[in-house]
Amino acid sequence: MVQNVSLSGGLYNLEAIEIQANRVGDKGPFTRQNLNKQQLQKENLGADVPYILQWTPSMVVTSDAGTGIGYTGMRLRGSDQTRVNVTLNGVPVNDAESQNVFWVDMPDLMGSVNNIQIQRGAGTSTNGAGAFGGTVSINTADVRVNPYIDIAATVGAFNTKKLNVNSGTGLINDRYTIDARYSTISSDGFVDRASANLNSLFFSAARLSSRSSLRLNILSGKETTYQAWNGVPESKISGDKTALSSHYSNNLGSIYKSMTDSVNLFHQTEDTIIILTTIR
Repeated sequence: MVQNVSLSGGLYNLEAIEIQANRVGDKGPFTRQNLNKQQLQKENLGADVPYILQWTPSMVVTSDAGTGIGYTGMRLRGSDQTRVNVTLNGVPVNDAESQNVFWVDMPDLMGSVNNIQIQRGAGTSTNGAGAFGGTVSINTADVRVNPYIDIAATVGAFNTKKLNVNSGTGLINDRYTIDARYSTISSDGFVDRASANLNSLFFSAARLSSRSSLRLNILSGKETTYQAWNGVPESKISGDKTALSSHYSNNLGSIYKSMTDSVNLFHQTEDTIIILTTIR
């Protein structure tokens, strides 16, 4: 037996829904903190982004060199950088393989940042589990009406030096704008073999209208850092001279490349204290 069933239907038009997945609004049910350009530039003395954000709630930062220049990291609500979603103008910065963020490849990024939103907890992540600890949303978009050139220099301890040059055309024909930044940062570091020599370039061109904007951003960074992440050998701490000699032989040419490296390894702790006291 064949039975035909006929269904009647209707067409319903729904209003368009816009989903903004990178930023939380004023009424969003998430723990957040917004930092504007004035707040950020006040702390921008050459250190990487984590060190500038270190005074925000639930943020713990680390630095191999001890100065915030070179390899740095952050923890948000106890989660390391592999579980913190970092975006730059909405584009994920986390490494595709390790999910880590290598701030050393973006020296003086803060020199081009307009504002930052920190979301603690899952928030409005676009990258799923990568934001278990939180989200750091960085925005560089900034429109300045008049032409400008800003030059900033910083000199600090441990032979730390920074030079930053910002320049822009302002609005051209009320529609176009071009901005550029060049930065160079160098430091000997707080600990032995922690020097860093960093250079970065940022270029931005935009076409603006009353309803939309089209922007091209180019960010380039070059870093030359020494080796400061292996720490002190256990045999050095325990005073085992035989094991220390074996460690030195196994790593000669890799970790220990110069006469200074060798002398530092076998130098007595008491003598080092005397030298430091003399310098002070």
